[in-house]
Amino acid sequence: MHISNGTANTHNVTVETLHEQQERQENRTTAKHDEYMGDMPEWRDFVQHEYEMLANLKYIMSINALPENFVHDCFKKTTYVKSYSNLMCPMKESKEWPIAKQIKLLPPKARRMPGRPKKHRRREADEVGAGCKMSKKGIIMTCSRCLRIGHNKATCKADES
Repeated sequence: MHISNGTANTHNVTVETLHEQQERQENRTTAKHDEYMGDMPEWRDFVQHEYEMLANLKYIMSINALPENFVHDCFKKTTYVKSYSNLMCPMKESKEWPIAKQIKLLPPKARRMPGRPKKHRRREADEVGAGCKMSKKGIIMTCSRCLRIGHNKATCKADES
C-alpha cells in the first residue's frame, strides 16, 4: 500500500489485515508444534481446533458480545431444568416388577483369571492360620559349647582351646 501525506515524503507501508496476522501466527505456531511432535495428525487436529476456538472467542470479544450467547441451547441451565421438570415416580419393590417375556439372562461363564495362581488357599475368618511352628517367645537360650544361659554357640566367648 502506498501512503502519501501530501508532502514530498512518501512511504511504502505494508498493512496486514487482522486475518492475515492470525494466519501468519497460526502457521508459525503449527510449524513449531510439527517440529516438536513430528508427524502426528491427531495433535495437529487438536491444535487447529484449539486455535479456531481462540479465534472465535477473540472475534466475539472484539464485537463486545457475551460468549454465552454463542453456546448451544443444550448446554444452558434452562434446558437442563426443562428436561428434569417432569415428575419422576419412585420404582416399585422388586417383587412387584413386571416379569419379562424374553429369555432369562445368565451370568457369564466362570473363567480362570490371568496371573500366577496363589500358593496357599484363602482361609476363612474363623479358621486357624497355617503356622504349625511354635513361637520361641519365652524360650531361654542355652549355649551348646559352654552350657551357659543367655547366648548361643555363635556368640559364645568361651576359650576355643
